[in-house]
Amino acid sequence: MTTIQETIVSQAVARITGADPHNPDLLVFIQQEDSMEPEIAKGSIVLVDTAITWHAKDGIYLLNFPGKPGTQFPPSQSIRSVTRRLFSKPSEDEYWIGLANPNYTNHSCSHDLLNIAGLVVGSIRCMTH
Repeated sequence: MTTIQETIVSQAVARITGADPHNPDLLVFIQQEDSMEPEIAKGSIVLVDTAITWHAKDGIYLLNFPGKPGTQFPPSQSIRSVTRRLFSKPSEDEYWIGLANPNYTNHSCSHDLLNIAGLVVGSIRCMTH
């Protein structure tokens, strides 16, 4: 069930971005980490098209993989969702998983280990006071 706050945020995001707020495949969430700064700042509102669960193009995706928040790749036990830049490695069965923040390390991952939850279609930087 959608909360009033989620409805207000999704309608505001839709108004700003032109996305359909009634699209069941549009996921709106708050970026919880700084790994994609400066492209997507911690605290930004991120829009994800969850209908795209394959590598449609090089870009930023919401990825699900085992691991606890703050752990390095390859991850450990529980599931976590993160935004990462995803690139195909030419002539290999792997992806490059990139982070915009230079304080983090980029990784590679085989196609069969990657769970793509959706394509990031936009983000809105939220200013804090």
